Amino acid sequence: MKKILKITGIILGMVLLLLLLAPMLFKGTLEDLLKKHINENLDAKVAWEEMDLSFFRSFPDVAVVIKNFSVVTNYPFQGDTLASGASLKLEMGITQLFRSDDEPIKIDALQLDDALINIKIDSLGNANYDIALKSEEIDNSETSKANDDSFTFDLNHYEINNSRINYLDESSKTYLILKKVNHMGNGDFSLDNLELKTETDALVSFRIDDIEYFNENSISLVADFQLDLKNQKYTFLENKAKINELPLTFDGFVKVNENDTQLDLTFKTPSSDFKNFLAIIPKKYVKNLKGVTTTGDFTVDGVLTGMINENHIPKMDIKIRSKNASFKYPDLPKAVKNISIDIQLKNETGLEKDTYLNIGGLTFKIDDEIFSVKGSIRNLTENALVNLEIKGTLDLANVERVLPIELEQDLSGIFKANVTTRFDMHSVETEQYQNIRTTGTASLTNFTYRGEAFRDEINISEVSVKMSSGNITLNKLNATIGQTDISASGNIQNLIPWVMAKQDLKGHFNVRSNTFNINDFMASEDTSLKEKSSGSNSQVSEEGIKIPDFL
Repeated sequence: MKKILKITGIILGMVLLLLLLAPMLFKGTLEDLLKKHINENLDAKVAWEEMDLSFFRSFPDVAVVIKNFSVVTNYPFQGDTLASGASLKLEMGITQLFRSDDEPIKIDALQLDDALINIKIDSLGNANYDIALKSEEIDNSETSKANDDSFTFDLNHYEINNSRINYLDESSKTYLILKKVNHMGNGDFSLDNLELKTETDALVSFRIDDIEYFNENSISLVADFQLDLKNQKYTFLENKAKINELPLTFDGFVKVNENDTQLDLTFKTPSSDFKNFLAIIPKKYVKNLKGVTTTGDFTVDGVLTGMINENHIPKMDIKIRSKNASFKYPDLPKAVKNISIDIQLKNETGLEKDTYLNIGGLTFKIDDEIFSVKGSIRNLTENALVNLEIKGTLDLANVERVLPIELEQDLSGIFKANVTTRFDMHSVETEQYQNIRTTGTASLTNFTYRGEAFRDEINISEVSVKMSSGNITLNKLNATIGQTDISASGNIQNLIPWVMAKQDLKGHFNVRSNTFNINDFMASEDTSLKEKSSGSNSQVSEEGIKIPDFL
């Protein structure tokens, strides 16, 4: 018995010694093999600082860890980094160490950590990820045959940790940024048809042209998919998604064809609690929703169907609706009531230019003051055509009384409006004010502004404007700052560009003052110090004159 135990111990010791020595014995061979297959298959510069080989991390598989790697593209994206990362871990069967050069490397699992992936499609349709060498670029048919199957990803598990993905399509001006990406999937990729179980969370920013749809919104998705790899069709099975805290479920499929991508997707909120609406607003505005009381409903219901190619986007019908809702934070004094939302994003043709936003109504009430907006924005992706009606009264001080936000300065004043406006964004940007049609009245009373630029606060006791076709009249402006009083009236040329595009206010004004103290327009002490510290060798005056933007 002792002899058997002794022999067993010797064998185990030899196996352990072999496992310890194997990385040193096979590391160089495997690294050379990887470089050979990469050079035979990719038109890119692939490099890494270090490669480790271990039998213990994933026994009985072999774990290959490539550290600090990069993939740099050639023409037409010369010198661009397609991918880089701190670590790429590949797991494969131990038999891969003994394969011949013309046999494919079979990968069972993959893990990517702290990576940056840059995907770019230029205006001519060239994609920077299209780096696989074509068969005609290989010297002979034997090498070409090896090229077709040099890597076999029969994955059972893969994961991406703490990574970033950038996507840019220059032709459609589509920008997608995924930050803090954590994603994992489990499924048998050796099969043509498989069920894939995934978990994903990330921060998403998405923009088409100048229209921003998401700005670092938190998303999470736990989803099962049916994958038809042969036909490149991917179907949603059971799934739960969140955008910020808004829950969604999806149904349908995505199919990738040779020249386009086919979509047939529906999505909706699984519940109709109005708290779902607060959940989609960025957290810096709504904070923690715990303890918030809500009434009424809120629903999101969307359909995306059709093709994505150079000339088409999916037809869509996305409805966001709420009726007679309210919310109140437990630590704030006031509630927002009588909330009604009727918004629809629609495209009936599949042509990008035919996408439009219809605002059937957005209404809310604080105390006895009702404020409402309705209208439409057509031709969204080109020269947006805006048609809006704004009506109601809003006490600006109530903003901090209904939402847990921290403003740079306290707001106060009563804003009243009864305005209808029609314009296109090209006219705003090119200062073609004659194309802007605005009618109605607007006023602001008892407004107070205190900023770093002034020693004293600015008090606007009353400002009112009247708008008619081609003419905006400043009926009255009464304001004080320190000892200075200002009264003004006149005509405004560019009210809409001033509000929307932050252009300088232009017009002809009559300005009167009984007392005008120039010291009231001197920069505050803190601002002067900041200006001095920002200067390098230039001589800075002790005080600078500041004029309010609206003057």
